[in-house]
This record gives sequence, structure tokens and C-alpha cells, in this order.
Amino acid sequence: MFDETISVSTKPSNKVKPQSYKFKELPLSILYAGVESYDLLSFNQLKDRFPNLSSIKEFVTSDNYLGNMTLVIEGLDKEPTSLELFEAVKQSLLEVTTYISSIKGEFEGTKEFYERPIREVVRNKKIKITNLNENGVGISQGEVSDTSLRLDLENEDWYAYNDNYGTSEEKALVKYIYDIVDDLQQKYSNVYLVRNERIAELAIYTFDTGERFEPDFLLFLQESKSEGYIQQQIYIEPKGSHLLETDKWKEEALKEINDEAIPVVTYVDNNDYHIFGLPFYNTEYRIEEFTENMDEFLE
Repeated sequence: MFDETISVSTKPSNKVKPQSYKFKELPLSILYAGVESYDLLSFNQLKDRFPNLSSIKEFVTSDNYLGNMTLVIEGLDKEPTSLELFEAVKQSLLEVTTYISSIKGEFEGTKEFYERPIREVVRNKKIKITNLNENGVGISQGEVSDTSLRLDLENEDWYAYNDNYGTSEEKALVKYIYDIVDDLQQKYSNVYLVRNERIAELAIYTFDTGERFEPDFLLFLQESKSEGYIQQQIYIEPKGSHLLETDKWKEEALKEINDEAIPVVTYVDNNDYHIFGLPFYNTEYRIEEFTENMDEFLE
């Protein structure tokens, strides 16, 4: 896709022979550092434009993407140092971002939801947070100052991770599930709440325009039957009051899932699969509507 040659000059010289490198021949650490210099080259941004892309490594080394692109360094009379290589890669990637920014994601939101083992999608993940908020992003749910939100998740088997560092609205949702989890477990043999830590595979697309977004939580409810089980997969999006109108399109997309989503399984089995989207979880304006929808899973 990117088979062109990009020349980078360190200092003018007509006597020194240019040095050429294929991207796929460069050290991965330098390529990764160059990619991390640009927000537009984050995996989520790239995935929007190249839906078949599986990793950053593939993007920088595969011939289908940057792997076959030639980097020419001019003006050096010796082998470039790691720092010089990094600066050259960073400069060349600036041209790549210019091209990528011109690409608009062209998706049609499929109504088919294909199965994947959850162990292949939900993985241990480290997150980096710089701007801490008293009860919100970056603060452990077990250490927030608001006692109504405080919850030690270390030993809560129904929660997929050992803590929650999300917004105050996200913490409120987790506390809400905690308050009803005993009732859920009386009906369902397995109950799991999974926070979507920007996992690309959990993104969904609106059916009409293909707009991409990542609901913050997935709730799995599994109910035993005589043969096999019934599994409910429920998308949940906590939303601050200031974003209710701005992100209304996301809520509409979640509601459309209830009527139009089609679970597709690879192998025929005795299990039943259902996919749902709930209205926004918002403690200030939407808690009654949300509770009415959740109560349907307890009937």
C-alpha cells in the first residue's frame, strides 16, 4: 500500500552516498516509537481506516502497509545512530499521517455479530493516566472519596478486572450492578461485567451510517436450560449528563441492537444467544429508564 520512497536529509552533502532502509528491516523499537509520536497512528485510528489490520506490528512491517516503504537517509557519512534512525522514521511518518488523514472510514454497519472466545478478546491491560479526578478517571474504585461509589473489586468474581479506574458515572454503573448482582445470580448461573478498556475488537458500528464507537461495558448473563444454556450479551454505556445530547446517536444505535442484531455462531449447538443494547446509564436523568430495562432481565 505504501511502496513509495521517502527521503530524509540530516545535513546537506553531495559527496555522501544516501543510505536506504526498508521499514520492515528497521528495529521494531524504533518503528513503535515513531508510531507513538502521532495520535493518528494509534491502533484504533488505523483500524477505522484499515479494517483488516490486526496489529501495529503488521502495520509497520507487512508489505500490505508500511513494510515495503523505503526510507532514504541523506547526508550521513556513517551508520545512523538509534536516535538518528528514530528522527528519520518520525519525519517519514509525518508524510504517512498526511495521507492517512485523507482517508475516511467507509463502513456499513453489519447486523451480524460473530462469535469469538472471550479469552481472545479480553486481556490483561495496563493503562496510563495523567489527569486524575477525585472520584473519576485514574482513581481506584476502592479509594474514591465518595462513599456511595466506593467498592473493593479485588474479590468480586463477577467483575472481569480487579479494579475500576473509570469516570464517576462508570463507577456508579459498577456499583449499580454490585447492588443487584445477588438477584442476577439467583436467575443466572454465570454473571460477568466486562469493562471495555478501549479493546478494538469490542467496537461496534451503527447499522445505517457505519459510525464506530466502543460501549464502555458488556454484561454477560448465562442461564442454564435442559440442554445447553441461554446467553444474554448486553451493551451498556454510562454517560455524563453533559454528553447525553451530544452522544444521542450512540444511544439510538444501542437501542437498534435489540431488534436488528443477529448472533452468528460457527458451530451448531444447543445454546441460545441474544444481544441487547440498553439506554444510557445516567444517575441524574436516566436511572428510572435504565432500571426498567434491567428489570426485564430479572423477570
